[in-house]
Amino acid sequence: MAQKLQELILPELLAPAGSMDALRAAVNAGADAVYLAGRRFGARHYAANFGDSELQEALRYAHLNGVKVYVTVNTLIKDFELESVAVYLLWLYEIGVDAVIVQDLGVASLAKSIVPDLEMHASTQMTIHSLDGVKWACEFGFKRVILAREVKIPEIRKILKETGGNIEIEVFGHGALCYSYSGQCLMSSFIGGRSGNRGMCAQPCRKPYQLVRGEMDEHGVPSKLRKVNLEDEYLLSTRDLAVYRHLDKLVRSGVHSIKIEGRMRSPEYVAVVVDLYRRALHALGDGEWKPSEEDVSNLKLAFNRGFTKGYIMDAGFRSVMGRSKPGNRGLYIGDVVGYKPKSMETIVKMKNSIIPEKGDGIVFKSRNSNDKDYGMVLNEDVNVLGKSGKIKKGKLKIGLNIHKPLKEGYKLFITRRKSLMDIADDFVQEGYRNPIPIDVNIQWDEDHAAHLTCNFQVNGIMKSFEYISPFKFEKAIKKPLEPAQIKKQLQKTGGSPFKIKNLDISYPGGLFAPVSKLNQLRRDILARVETELIRSFTPSENDLKNAKTLYNDFKSDLNQNWDVESPKKFNKEIFSGSFNKKTPLLSVYVDSVESVHAACLAGCKRVYIEPNIPEGTCSRNNSNHEKYFKDVLDVLKKASAICSSYSAELIWKWPNISPENYLNSAVSIINEIRADESLDLSGVMIDDLGAAVSLKSLFEGLNVYGAMGINLWNHRSAEELSKTFKTATVSPELSSDEIGDILTNSGLKRVNLSFELLVQGNLEVITTEDCLPCLLTKPEKSFENSGLKKIEGEFLGIEDVKNRVFPVRSDCSLKTHIMNSVELCLLDHIPQIIKMGMDSVAVDARGKPPGYVEDVTSAYINALELCKNSQNKGNLKKNLNMLKSDVKKFSTGGITTGNFIRGVKT
Repeated sequence: MAQKLQELILPELLAPAGSMDALRAAVNAGADAVYLAGRRFGARHYAANFGDSELQEALRYAHLNGVKVYVTVNTLIKDFELESVAVYLLWLYEIGVDAVIVQDLGVASLAKSIVPDLEMHASTQMTIHSLDGVKWACEFGFKRVILAREVKIPEIRKILKETGGNIEIEVFGHGALCYSYSGQCLMSSFIGGRSGNRGMCAQPCRKPYQLVRGEMDEHGVPSKLRKVNLEDEYLLSTRDLAVYRHLDKLVRSGVHSIKIEGRMRSPEYVAVVVDLYRRALHALGDGEWKPSEEDVSNLKLAFNRGFTKGYIMDAGFRSVMGRSKPGNRGLYIGDVVGYKPKSMETIVKMKNSIIPEKGDGIVFKSRNSNDKDYGMVLNEDVNVLGKSGKIKKGKLKIGLNIHKPLKEGYKLFITRRKSLMDIADDFVQEGYRNPIPIDVNIQWDEDHAAHLTCNFQVNGIMKSFEYISPFKFEKAIKKPLEPAQIKKQLQKTGGSPFKIKNLDISYPGGLFAPVSKLNQLRRDILARVETELIRSFTPSENDLKNAKTLYNDFKSDLNQNWDVESPKKFNKEIFSGSFNKKTPLLSVYVDSVESVHAACLAGCKRVYIEPNIPEGTCSRNNSNHEKYFKDVLDVLKKASAICSSYSAELIWKWPNISPENYLNSAVSIINEIRADESLDLSGVMIDDLGAAVSLKSLFEGLNVYGAMGINLWNHRSAEELSKTFKTATVSPELSSDEIGDILTNSGLKRVNLSFELLVQGNLEVITTEDCLPCLLTKPEKSFENSGLKKIEGEFLGIEDVKNRVFPVRSDCSLKTHIMNSVELCLLDHIPQIIKMGMDSVAVDARGKPPGYVEDVTSAYINALELCKNSQNKGNLKKNLNMLKSDVKKFSTGGITTGNFIRGVKT
């Protein structure tokens, strides 16, 4: 049935290591590689992680077990941190890590220039989800791409075919799923300053929300909100990914690595999951694998929020989501059916063949939401009621003495299986499971010194060295050593990472040495093997010297005294000093022709339009794709005519996360527009660097604008982006000082890139494959139409327990976009933004009616004019505050300065 090993190349099994115990568990359970983080720059800030000495010990332990180590440097980096990151990258190269996992484009640029021999993997936080993105990563110099979790098997096969093996593909196979596309979630950052892009996510997606709908006034402010009656309240909580049942399909897709998520999980969890997938992969290689229900049960006992095969295996959003609860569900065992007062036993009718055992963690959960769960460790053996023999589901009852009567309606779950955890603990405690074999040949010279030749393999490469004993054997007086005695002492390698496999002795006989000397000889050669093995993972002296020279060049360039005077930190008193900078251009994001006209009428000279096409053309299966793009072209033509009449730029904004088929269809539209001399399209705005590079290669002279999804956090990223983009949006997660650093250093470096800052709007905090509007229709109905038609002209949002309402909208492929509950408003900070030297500022008015667009645009045009012409700072402050008060009246959820003042927590 299955392919044999010679036909099937097994992928790497990559395991998480949030601590040294978890690393031991992963290594001994059969991982081919582990990924971990130091104490800084890793996207799991709250894991134990590794100090410098611990990281070196982790490297030693893994490498002595033939396991690779990938270190995460996968957070977004502020400008002032670049030098520290460079030092860290150099050190990681020096100690011999196998690869670094990177999110930040600037960090990738640093690694490529300072430690070009250090393998780089593109983190899933880079949101690479298309062939164009993978091609860009390959050309940039990445060895591997960790694809977005939303990429499906057929797309992976196409990527592998088109890239021809020039870059490795890694995918997630098991563990927690982010609700949002990784790298595109700002919800935790905007709510509480804990940025997921800095490894500090507060997991707001695991909190309860209510779906709400209502009306909107002429400014788009929602009113008369009413809750949608839904059974579940954890609307953003996903199930856990488990591809186990479909492992053969994933392996046959050709992926190079299957990753298990879980650096925040226990060592026992790591041991159980890695061991199970290791055994499954071995069985696949032998052509003997089929899914086992026992394995699935053990995976559930390790931890689960309910399992899904995930988007990767083409699961629909309904099966990916676990909206009923966000925590560990355990393994369902049976239902409470009664209570025996005399024996004080709660009676459970079994629905599973697994019987709870003494030491197991169990919980009783009620179907009634008003009843509390009851959890405990089982301190007594259960009483199996009825006939013994083969257990059949629903045919057996058990009695549990839990010292508490529970009524019918409770369900029993095992949340921790003691026997399974004991086995897992053995993996944690085990030393070296697969000792490295060494072949040793010993000969004696005429002075009776032993000459040893040692041979061993590292990563399939044969290593060899010669060693001469530091002592000489003596001529025996009474009892000479026998060959068997010498072999016995040298082969006592227990507890070490090595074993003497073949030991050839050319022994002349008649010699003697104390046992202590033989033991010392053994320790010496094992230490030498270890040194040689560890050295094989580290760079040569010459390579390290070259890397240090490159680092010094970078540091010198970074700290060079430039002629241009520009402060590193900007004066926080925004009304002090003079305005000697140029006035920024105002851009407005809109989604309708009417709003284009409103923006232009109010004086806007750059309009980004992301057409909001009627819901009937929305589809996940592309059935209405042709009609959708026909409607888009019609909107762009009308918008172009309006912008031309007002001498304004028109830029076509693509949705955040544009699928490959979107790019293919969009190309034909761009061709048609450029062929029509009466139409004028100034450029395209996208969040995808790979797609941007592709567009630039297809259309000479086309201007590409970067939306906030490109995550511009430092000037080094700006340098890279300038090779493709005309304008790039600075990340709204950054503070004014941090933004100032980017602009200052980019100016000093003469970076040819215009910078734009979002200053107004309910900014996008989540982009997800989930379809929240589809919850308005029953599952059996076609959600492409009926679910969305019901909300036409209405407001849809989600409300949290603090009564904050987050607007919700869908795009052409029915992805859900969740907006912040409160509007960013930096109107009174325009003087400071001007002093920074910002090239343009932007208002995000998507989802807003023309009335809002016109009034907010007018307010910002007035603010820019006031700053340009005002001589009286006191009057300027007063007038800006008046404009801010007006804008606040029709802002959805009120206004905030967001991270512009506070930044994100570090």
